[in-house]
This record gives sequence, C-alpha cells and structure tokens, in this order.
Amino acid sequence: MSSLAAPMGPRESGMLRTHRVVGVVCGPQPAAVTKVGSQTFVTAVTHAAWQVYDIESLDIRYIQPAARETATSIVAVGDTTIAGYHDGRICVWHKMVPIAMTTEGHRGSVESLYLLGSTFLLSVGSSGNEVLLWTLPSSLTKPGGQIIGPTRLNLGYELTTAIHIPTYLNKMLIAGRSGELELWNLKSNRKVHTFSCLTDDSAITALAPSPALDVVAVGFESGRIFIVNCRTDQLLFTLATTESRASGSITGLAFRTDNGDHNGVLLSSTSEGDIFVWDLAEKILHSVVKKAHDGSISTLAAVPGEPLVVTTGSDNAICVWIFDKPDGSMRLLRHRRGASEPITHVEVYGDTTNNAECNDLLISSGNRVGKMSLIQQKQNKIWSISNINKATAGLGSRMRWRRPGDGSLGEILSLAGTRLRQYDWPNVVTAHKGSLYATVWSGYQQALVNRQIEVPDNKSEVVRVAVSDCGNYACVGLKNGEVHRFNMQSCLYRGLVTNHENGGEISILEFLSATTILSGSSNGRKLRLTTIGTSSKTPYRRRDIDLPQGEGSTVAAVVQGALAAVAMSRGEGVLVVDLDSGRVVRRLDELKAPITAMGWSHNGQLLTVADSDAKMVIYDLPTASVVDRVVFTSPVLALCWSTGDAFLITTHAHTSKYGALHLWTNTKLLGRKDQSNVSSVPREYVPIDQAEKEGEMEVDENVSAGDEVLTSSVSYQPQVRGAITLSEVPRTSWQYALRLDEIKERNKPVGPPKKPESAPFFLPTVYDNAKPLFAPLEEPAATAETSEEPEKKRMKFDGGSDFNSVMDSEFERKIVERDWEAALEYLKKQTASGLNLCLSEIRDENLRYAVEYFDAMAASGKDYDLIQVQLSLFLKFHADTLLESTDVGVRKAVKELSTRLAANFKTFDKDCSRLECLVRLLSGAQMVAMAGQ
Repeated sequence: MSSLAAPMGPRESGMLRTHRVVGVVCGPQPAAVTKVGSQTFVTAVTHAAWQVYDIESLDIRYIQPAARETATSIVAVGDTTIAGYHDGRICVWHKMVPIAMTTEGHRGSVESLYLLGSTFLLSVGSSGNEVLLWTLPSSLTKPGGQIIGPTRLNLGYELTTAIHIPTYLNKMLIAGRSGELELWNLKSNRKVHTFSCLTDDSAITALAPSPALDVVAVGFESGRIFIVNCRTDQLLFTLATTESRASGSITGLAFRTDNGDHNGVLLSSTSEGDIFVWDLAEKILHSVVKKAHDGSISTLAAVPGEPLVVTTGSDNAICVWIFDKPDGSMRLLRHRRGASEPITHVEVYGDTTNNAECNDLLISSGNRVGKMSLIQQKQNKIWSISNINKATAGLGSRMRWRRPGDGSLGEILSLAGTRLRQYDWPNVVTAHKGSLYATVWSGYQQALVNRQIEVPDNKSEVVRVAVSDCGNYACVGLKNGEVHRFNMQSCLYRGLVTNHENGGEISILEFLSATTILSGSSNGRKLRLTTIGTSSKTPYRRRDIDLPQGEGSTVAAVVQGALAAVAMSRGEGVLVVDLDSGRVVRRLDELKAPITAMGWSHNGQLLTVADSDAKMVIYDLPTASVVDRVVFTSPVLALCWSTGDAFLITTHAHTSKYGALHLWTNTKLLGRKDQSNVSSVPREYVPIDQAEKEGEMEVDENVSAGDEVLTSSVSYQPQVRGAITLSEVPRTSWQYALRLDEIKERNKPVGPPKKPESAPFFLPTVYDNAKPLFAPLEEPAATAETSEEPEKKRMKFDGGSDFNSVMDSEFERKIVERDWEAALEYLKKQTASGLNLCLSEIRDENLRYAVEYFDAMAASGKDYDLIQVQLSLFLKFHADTLLESTDVGVRKAVKELSTRLAANFKTFDKDCSRLECLVRLLSGAQMVAMAGQ
C-alpha cells in the first residue's frame, strides 16, 4: 500500500510530539450507516480519520489507523469502508486493513462518493463537474484487489447527489445543481432517461428510494419535496409547508421500513437542524423535531426493519431516534455530542492527585460548558441548558433567576469552577457576552441550573468570574472595574471587594486563597491583592503591585503558587510577577503579537505562551530560558497542561468545527534519554502539526542503537550493564506451568463414563430369510507375520549402546553439552505440561548440569521471568535430591547458584529502592508546590 495508508510521521519539536486528538465525534461530512447481520454501524469522518460506532451503545468499534491524508468523504458496504482523500485518491478498507487504492484520481479533493451495490463507485471532485466512475474489486475483504478506472461521466452539469434504485440493474439516479434528474446505466456508461416531470429548478439536494417500487423522493434546496414515479416519469404529489420551507434546504430523506403499517412515513432533514415527519397516506406533515442538531443535518438514515433513525450534523453529534410515542412521533433515544463551536477555555477539572478524576477537562465552547476525558471518550459530555426555559428558580426558592428574553445565552467570556463541591451544590460559574449576571452550572447534574449570580442594582456587564479552590465563594468582575463576592451555595451577595478607579473593565480575576483575590483592569498597569479580613472595622486589606512603565496594559493572567504570569498588550509580551515581594522576576518578550493563551505546568517550572500569529513558546522559569518554539496552522485558542505534565492540551481555530482537543506528548518527561535542554531547543519555530513528508525525516546521528530500536519496536536488550530483561513468552503460558496441578485437579472428571442404557441402532446385522440377526465380530487371522509383530516393535540394544543416553530428553542432551541457549529455546517451545515433564524427568546424574544451566542464565540476566519459573519447577521436583546429594560437584554448583541469585536480588532490590526514593522525592516536590498555592 502506498504512502496514503502509511503511518503518519509527525514532526517533533524540542519537547513536544503529536499524541492524539480527543473530543471529536463526527465531522460535517455525511456519515455512512450500514447493517451487518443484526447490528447497525455508523461510519463517520473525524478530524484526521474515520471512526465506526455501534448504534446500540454508540461505542467506538474501529478507528482508522493514522494516515498521512485526512478523509474527506466516506461510504460503506457491510464492514468495508471506502474513503476519499484530499489528494484525490480513493482507498478501500476492510475494517482497519487497506484493501485497494487508486493510483490516479481527481485533480483536487474527493468531495463525495456514491455506491451502486458493491460493484460500481461514483466519485465527485471538488468542482462538482468532475465525476469519475470506478469498478470496485471483486473481493472487498482480501488485500491485493484493484480498483479499475476511472471512466469520466460527461454529465454537462454539476452533480449534487445520486442514489441507486432497487431492482434497477446497474442504474443510478443522478441529480444536478439546476434541478436536473437523469437515469444512467453505469455499466454501459450512457444516459437512459431525463426526467421532465419536475417543476422546481432549484438544486436537488437529497434523494431517497421508497419501499414501493419505482417511487423516489426528491428534495430541493427550496425546501420542497417531490414524490416521483420513475417508471412513468410522473410527479405523484408535493410535500411542503410554510414551516418546512422556512427551515432551509432539504439535506436528507429517508423512508421508514420497520413495519408495513408505517411504510407511508417519510422523514426529511434541513439545513437549520430540524427533522420533519410526513404522513404520505394523508399527504400532510405529521410531526416536527425542532433543533434536532445545532446546525445543518448532514446524515439522515432510517435503520432497515427497526423504528430507529440515525442523524449526524455539523454540530459534532451523532443522535439515534426512536418512534415509540403514542402519537407516532419520535424521541431522542441516545446521543453522543462534542463541542460544536471553538473551545475557548480548557482546564483540568479536579485535583492534581493521580486518580481517574484528574484526567477530566472542563471546557467552554460557544455558550455551552462541557467535560472531556483524556482516557475514556465515551465520558465526554456537553452539559445541558434545558433549565434555561424555566420561568422561576423553583417553588419557594430565594435564588435569583431571570430567564433570558430570547431563551439563549451569549458566548462565554470567562469560566471558573472547582470539582471539590460538585456533589454539594452548583460549582461552576460562567460570564456571558452582553449579560448583567453570571450563570451557574452543576457538575454533578451536568447541566445549567436555574439560578444566577447578580450584583444588586447593577447596570454593567459581567466580564470575568473566579471560584475559590474550596468551592465556597465566587467573584465576578464587571465592565466598570468593580469586583463583587458571592456565596456559591446560596448565590447570595457578600459585598464589594474592590473597585479599579481607572474605569477599565476587569481583565484579571483570580483567587489566590479563600480570602485573597488578585484583580487587574484593562486600562492600567497595576495588580491589586485584596485580602478579606475577619474584623468589621477592616473588612478588606488591599495591596497594589505597580508594573514597570510601558505602553501596554494588562490583558490576562495565570497564577501558579506565588507567581503570576501577566500578559500585556502592545507587544510587551508576558511579565512574571512574584506576588509576595511585588517584583517582576521574569520578562518574556519573544512573542510580539497579542497573547491568546497561557498556561503553567503543574510543577511551576514551565510557562507556555501562545500568540495570534499561531506561534507558541515554552519557557523554563528557573533557568530563564526558552526550551521550545512551535508554530501551528492556526492560533491557539486555549491551552493547559495535564496532571503530571505528561501532555500539553491545545485548541485551535482550524479544527474548531470538529470540537478537537489536541494532545502533545512532553518528550522531556516521556521521550528519549538523549534529549537535553540545550541541544534540542529549536532555533526556528517548528510546524509541529504538519506531518513530515517522505524523505524529510531528520536522522539524529547521536541516537544510539538502543534508541533506534525503541522508535520502531520494543527492545528486550538490557539498556545498562547487568540489567535484567523479561522474556517474550506470554504471561499466561508460564502461569499455567506453575499451577498445572491445580488445573488438572479442577479438570478431573466427576465420575467414570456411564455405560449406555441401550445398544445403538447401527450394530452390524445380517439377514436370515428376511430376519435380521446381529453379526458376530470377525476374529483376526493369526498369521506368522502378526505373531512376529510384537517382536519387531521391541527396542534391541547391542552391547556397545548406552541405555541412559538413549532415554535422555532433548533438554538433558543440551545441558550435558553445555549449550545453554539451545536448552533455553527448547524449553520455550514446550507447553505447560511439556515443561513440567522435561524438568521432572532429569536423571540424578544430570542434576549438576541443570544447576549450571540455571547459574549461567542467572548470570546473563536474560529472560528473567521465565528462568525463575523454570527454577521454581526444577526445585519442586529435585530439591530433596540436591539436599541429600554427597557429590562434591553438585554441592559446589548449588552453592554458586545460591550466591548468584542472592547477588542478583541485592542489585535488583537496590534499583527498586532508588526508584522508590525518586518517586517519593517527586511526590514531595509536588506536595510542596501544592502547599505554596
């Protein structure tokens, strides 16, 4: 297979390497819905590949291996997926294995694919006028097939959609941009018929074959639906209402086929995200699902034989609907959603301990809040906003709640939350564009709650929010420069914290502790620390930190312990301020463009800064140096480090339509040992999110042979002198050998086999005058040859042969010859029973060689786990014999083996103690950093 299916070669910067992308459910391209046996699957294009979901649970079944090109369109037949790519080529995959690929194709990207059974394939180029016909391989499951073609179809118009009509052999219905509808025979490559019954000259955007023969539904860009008889070229009737036409163009059509009583039901989807259900018997609109998706619906498919409908949309969501309501309408059965708008905020949602919760991320996208998981994508969730339609906060509630006038929220400007109190009360607060109050969310309910944080008599918009680590207090920053405090549990007002007199809006708002608040305004060069006192005479103590003179003002800040990284406007870069002393300890001015995102590593050593020129720089604060320079395809919108600083998470504008979170591996922590802080720092910005082309891979001459092995496969060679290595033998294999007696006891039959109650019917019989009789068994002929057969099978030894050497096993012969490697390889090939047999039948005369074998293998350190298992079994069978032996050679060999094993264990225990001390040191440093916060 060519480079298209070859593994992708990502660029590696000074300390980052591409890891993976999370948060993507499906792209805006149409998905493929197929049924394999009794199961139905959805194949959807994602950011860099395609994924296969099972609609029973919407679990991911298959993910395309990382390739050099991104799929732009897909179709599926059975468990075979056909994908078109940006470079114009088409590849056939059976599950995750590439079967065949075109060597030439479109001049641009493949925009859409259409199947005619499993024989013919139509592909449409980016212009829409370039239509190619391909013949698929005869086998879609075995590699080595060939896609025959292409043959160009001269349509004379821009193709918009196409379908195959059942019972129309080798024929396909093709629709155009100006309302053209033609029937083509793909085998002969000629047009069969042009339909003249259509009266709408707008673009045909959807086609669907009906369960009734010759009948097809045709959807238009104008929102109208025609039901056409293809055999007679007759328009049967039209479906359209004022509501349906106002919902945009038709993007999908599907007929119900689950029951004969429901065959007269047609579903249509629109570009506004609505689904309409039509009653064809009455020719009327039956029901509507408004805003089924937040955007255009790209896929609408009815599951054959089931009351289920599958939809995908441009909002990064897959939904499964079911017809089970009493009135015959459908409801949402299950769904899987990701972020549908650019992710503008991301932070670790939880504490910094190594548990499952610290792998969750809290994000904001558009006007929604969500939670993403780094380890289990099925746990990803965009939180509900259904409570926004409630008129009050609840019966007898004292909480403030004012339903938005238009029933929607503005874009999120600021988000803050803590996981500590999510089971006690709502724990996340957001500030929305144009809103005079802050909105409250519950992490436990994963939804917006109908209560608000509102400053009394306020006429200024909320632009910043902050929540204390304890989860008891929240602060809101207003556009007029005021900061107010609230109680999170009750959402009650707790007073004015501070007011920045320069009149600028609050640009910095952070809790340093439950009683200390950091704030700053967009019109000044000043940071203000406000401490909440316990005395009524001095409720607040304020301390201002003046930043050095300059033209810019504060834009944003991120805090780590006693250090605050403050982004400045007008190209001043970032100032790192020591909040205890009030001094600027670092000035980071390499980036001149406006700062778009910043983030601290959890140990406080690294500061990551990104700007609007799509550049990103990672600074090492203790050494005051740059450790990495990276440039992306588009600017970073938000970033943060994962717990433990193993990964950097970023979001970008160019993948915002997919709701993608990009993970980059920290190679300083998880990379090769030869990388150093000096030699690996790039002088130029590395385009890390662009795959390296073939022949462009740089080879590091300093990389050792062991490291080269690590980059391609797992190495079982010792990395340092004297280290032990494990074997490649599966763990279960030697576990069975150790517990063979238990397994035999468990599998022992309960009782002897029972004699059959009656004789079988097929005993040999003979007939005597039509009367059946049992035939007696024939006696074997006693010939001279048979009488001599036992004598031939007996083993005869002459006087010069050694009986013991003949009876030795292969293993014993190898150890007597001191061929230790051959003996080890022989034991590796044995089953659990064979290994027990080999070690148990070693003769007493050969025990010394067996002990020497174990001593030699212990000295080499090779296959440590397997040798220990073999030694355990050997001692199980021969320990008593070795203890009672008076042979000087045997006793000497046993003593040497004992000394060798003790030395090996002492070295191994010393290495483990070093690792334990290192882990304790790192854990202690992390606890100190946490205490400093």
